[in-house]
Amino acid sequence: MIWQLRALLKGVDLAGKEPVGIAEAELQSLASQLKQSKYIVFFTGPDFKQGLLAHRKLEALSLLVKEIQSERRCHAITVPNTSETKGAEHVLAWQTGYAATVNFASGFPRYSPGEYQATRLLEQSQVDLCILTGGNPLAGLSDKAIKNLKQVASILAGPVSLPDFQPDVFLPTGITGIHFPGSMYRYDGTPLPLRGFLPTVQNSEADVLKQISQSL
Repeated sequence: MIWQLRALLKGVDLAGKEPVGIAEAELQSLASQLKQSKYIVFFTGPDFKQGLLAHRKLEALSLLVKEIQSERRCHAITVPNTSETKGAEHVLAWQTGYAATVNFASGFPRYSPGEYQATRLLEQSQVDLCILTGGNPLAGLSDKAIKNLKQVASILAGPVSLPDFQPDVFLPTGITGIHFPGSMYRYDGTPLPLRGFLPTVQNSEADVLKQISQSL
C-alpha cells in the first residue's frame, strides 16, 4: 500500500491495480490530503516492525518520507510497546549503525531482519539461554515464541517479576530514574536525563549485565 501511495503522490495512474487492505478511493483521498498538508508525521505501532517483510515496510516508509521531505516537512515516529525499546534502538544504531535485529555472535555486528529477530529465533527454537531486562521484556513476542521461551534457561533482571512468566533465575534490581541516574526517550527520539533520588542496596540492570558478562 505504501508503494502505491508513493506512486499516487508522483502522479502515476493506478487504474486496475486495487491496493491491498484499503479501498482505492480511500488511498486517493489520503494522497490528496498529503499533498495539501504542510507538516506530515506518520506514526507506526510495534506491529509495523513485525514479520519477515518488516524491513521492506520500513524501507517503503523511509522512501515515502524522504520523497515528501523534498517538498515539505515530514517525519516518521515509531510508538513502541515500552520506552526501553526506543532507548535500545538508539544505542544499537549509535554503536552499530543498525537499530534492531543485530547479531554479535561473530565478534562484530551483523544485521539480518528476517534471521535475527527475537520472535523468529524463539519460534524456531534457536535459543538456549535468554536474559530478559526492561519493564515488559515479553512485549512483541508471539504466543509460540513465549511458549518456547518457557522451555529454555532464562534469567530475568529487573525491579519486579513477571506475572505470566517464571524465569529460572530472577535478579531483582533498582529502578532507573528513582534509584539510579539514566535516560529516557521521548517518542520523537529526544533523550531526557533522569536522576536517582532514593538510595538502594540493589544493583542496577546495567551492573547486573556487566557482572554476568565479566563472569563468562
